[in-house]
Amino acid sequence: DEHFFFKLLAAKSETGRYVSIAEKVSSAKISIIDDDDAGVLSFGFADSHTVRGSFNDFTLQVPVQRRHGSCGEIKCRYYTEGDSAVAGKDFTSIDGVLVFEKNQIEAVIEIPIMGSTRLDATDRLRLFITEPEGGAKFDESRDGGATRNILTIMIGPDEEAKQSMDKVKAALGRKWDKSMVGHANWASQFKDAISVSGGDDEDE
Repeated sequence: DEHFFFKLLAAKSETGRYVSIAEKVSSAKISIIDDDDAGVLSFGFADSHTVRGSFNDFTLQVPVQRRHGSCGEIKCRYYTEGDSAVAGKDFTSIDGVLVFEKNQIEAVIEIPIMGSTRLDATDRLRLFITEPEGGAKFDESRDGGATRNILTIMIGPDEEAKQSMDKVKAALGRKWDKSMVGHANWASQFKDAISVSGGDDEDE
């Protein structure tokens, strides 16, 4: 496939006056798709991808890209494998077939991630694409090589929940420190009172 960028540098109205161009639409990426071959498949992420965990369930969308050809329909199998992340506890295990229609250059695999009170630990699982059909190949430079591609997914802690918990811990710590100071003052006063009472008995 070939790619190049088209950028608008100046624009004129019918009266010949220059007009402003919105930054978001001032350029475009043009792709020339090689449709003579079936294509080479790989994940749209790097070999390792980190997501932020959450107390709530969510779905991780993983893009799979088709390059160097888009001729005909191709397929490949995909499935997950747990590591420190446990299927049924941290994520829902999936196993299916990903289909690319003719000239389709990207598809998405969805992995359900389960909500957790994960605050410090990072859990890990893997997503595999394998068993290509229709003449498709896998990117040899990626993890897994020519026979399959492997994506390692890291589920990190929920940073917002972690920050909230850290604030709660800090507040409890301050209350505990004040309590200890109050206890120490009370203990000192009690000892002083005992000492004074003891001294009066000796004087008698």
